[in-house]
Amino acid sequence: MAQAAGSLYLGALGRPQPVWRMFREIDGMAEQLTPQAAFNKVIDLINSGRVAAAAALCRDAVERDPEDVNMTALLGAILLKRREFEAAESHLRRAIELAPTFAKPHEDLGRLLVEQGRPEEAVEVLRAATRLDPKAEMAFFTLGRALSMTGEGELADAAFEASFELNPQRRKLALAAEPMPVPRGRVVGGSSAINGQVLLRGVPEDYD
Repeated sequence: MAQAAGSLYLGALGRPQPVWRMFREIDGMAEQLTPQAAFNKVIDLINSGRVAAAAALCRDAVERDPEDVNMTALLGAILLKRREFEAAESHLRRAIELAPTFAKPHEDLGRLLVEQGRPEEAVEVLRAATRLDPKAEMAFFTLGRALSMTGEGELADAAFEASFELNPQRRKLALAAEPMPVPRGRVVGGSSAINGQVLLRGVPEDYD
């Protein structure tokens, strides 16, 4: 998963990144890295579970080149994974400022806003992500979560369905991982979420 995300970041901009070199002690050895090599090193560190070292390398890169959008966005994603929300939001918004057509930081920022219980803000950001990358299935899925939180059930269903069409496996994962809410009250509407609740509930007085 991290490698796939890395490829998205690397391919985000159609312009060459500034050329810089950096030295950093990792495992006691000085490494001289080009921007792409540094990015690849961060991905390798993430894949090996060394998230703190990956964050440190990203920070070093951003300090040396504050306009390196790839490292800025990746640092935001790492901090989001570590639930350092304030710092993550700052870096993701900076990445969007540097590259407004870069879909991935929009997607990550939307997820952050959902995690923080700010669904109205998340909807706007995630809609931008899906416009910028119509194949960003996780952005559609997170958009569905945000719309569910704002009570827009039918729009949420449409976003979930778009995610499932792009990645059919996610439907199985979602059903396996997420408990379905079983509220009481009269059943209205026609969303798939409500239909699922009807199937589970079967409370007679909800249907008279």
